Amino acid sequence: MTTPQPQDSVRACVAQLIEAIANFQHDQDAALLKNGLLNAARPLVHRADLLSLGTKRMANHIDNSKYLYYDGGLSLTLDEFPKGKLIPPHDHGTWEALVLCTGSLRHTSYLRADNGTVEGRAELRVDEDLEMKPGEIAMVVPPSDIHSFQAVTDGTFVITIVSGEYALRRHYYNTADNTYQVRTPRALRESGALA
Repeated sequence: MTTPQPQDSVRACVAQLIEAIANFQHDQDAALLKNGLLNAARPLVHRADLLSLGTKRMANHIDNSKYLYYDGGLSLTLDEFPKGKLIPPHDHGTWEALVLCTGSLRHTSYLRADNGTVEGRAELRVDEDLEMKPGEIAMVVPPSDIHSFQAVTDGTFVITIVSGEYALRRHYYNTADNTYQVRTPRALRESGALA
């Protein structure tokens, strides 16, 4: 195994992420942000020891999640999604990017097709539906930050990049009956942070 180089470090990745985010805050160009995030994360994705990095993180929908970096304004996590487990449509209240490291992930992003005036009702339409391969990125940005995903293969690992903090209460959508529920995410409920 080759020794990771300084440019392959989490610190180098984070420095590039911060620069890409600062550019986005100035120009609001989501396409440039997406490319900047992918370019920053790419060296980490290719590290042979990637899966050994990080420290345990309590997650909402999965059991294997680790922080690679967190400062309150930016988080970088390494997440394993079990094959076949559908993460239902939900929002975050902030932008989120998923960079696929290994495996295959079906990622669907949605737009609201209704005007949002009826509490508990939401009609979603698919904005993008793709099966991601390693090295690809998917991103959701408010007000279009609704997505769902499902690992297609075993061993599906994703680097998740999040700007700021997730909303304390989020919308979880049911596309079969055009409804939603507002809930506090599991990790936040179980952490005791709201007590």
